[in-house]
Amino acid sequence: ARRIGVGELARIRAGHSVFASRPAVLAERLLALLSLLLVLACAGSPRHEARQKAPSETDRLMEEAFAAVEANDAPRAFALMKQAADLGEPEALAGLASFIEGGVGTPADPERALDLFEEALRQGSVAAGLNIGLRLIGSDAETDQVRAVGLLEPLYASPPQDQGRDGVKGAAAGGLGIAYLFGRGVRADVERGVALLLESDRLGVASPQGHFFLGRTFENGWGGERPDAAKAYQHYAKAAEGGIPAAQWSLGMALLNGEGVKRDEQAAYHWVRRAAEAGDPEGEISLAVMLALGQGVPENDSEAREWYARGVARNLAH
Repeated sequence: ARRIGVGELARIRAGHSVFASRPAVLAERLLALLSLLLVLACAGSPRHEARQKAPSETDRLMEEAFAAVEANDAPRAFALMKQAADLGEPEALAGLASFIEGGVGTPADPERALDLFEEALRQGSVAAGLNIGLRLIGSDAETDQVRAVGLLEPLYASPPQDQGRDGVKGAAAGGLGIAYLFGRGVRADVERGVALLLESDRLGVASPQGHFFLGRTFENGWGGERPDAAKAYQHYAKAAEGGIPAAQWSLGMALLNGEGVKRDEQAAYHWVRRAAEAGDPEGEISLAVMLALGQGVPENDSEAREWYARGVARNLAH
């Protein structure tokens, strides 16, 4: 199958990698993971089901932790999840790891979180396998990418037979879609990558990164899909809201040019500025142009020169 060019991947990753965790992306992933953890914990971990002393207590604590997250009470959420993990349920341990990774009620400690995810995985946690797999897809190390595919493929092919099935299958499909799209840990297959990303979206669990790449799919006709500006705009909007700077720039360009959506210079300026302020190099150049021309904002030549200088420093001026 046709491989997406190295230049395309380099452009996407320049300055602000869409594979890296951003605060907004991490928050969305945390809520999605916790929802999945609740389902898995209620279903019971096969390895621990026989010796779980108080599954109902674990469920209650995790549900209360989730409610505390939604209520913005991070210290209480962490305390509750710690209690749940102490009862010995691997999915609760994965939940604790996710809190430590995201700094929910405790200082963020990615290394400690990874250790806990690995321990939860050894104990049979499905959510830990998903988290580690999705994390490693973004690694630059080929060995990590291969391991990611090895973790995600079984979860996609044989998800748990309970109410969490679609969530697990869809999340694994999203990670594998990116792997196949760019040949990360597996031979590149653009058509398969696009199909997996579409399945993840259909199952309602596409990540912000997944929506970004689906936006690129429908903008450029990847994987045999027909170019569709309206669909591209819809996916860019979800990715932009999820905190992907490259998607914020793409969304701004769609709004500025009226591609797939009614032209709106003010909205375009809003998203281009967000992309630029997040460090997206094309966002910086585009913001400079919009400020110079007064598109969606009063003309401001001095600020335009400042943003243009940033783009020049990145050797991306056009």
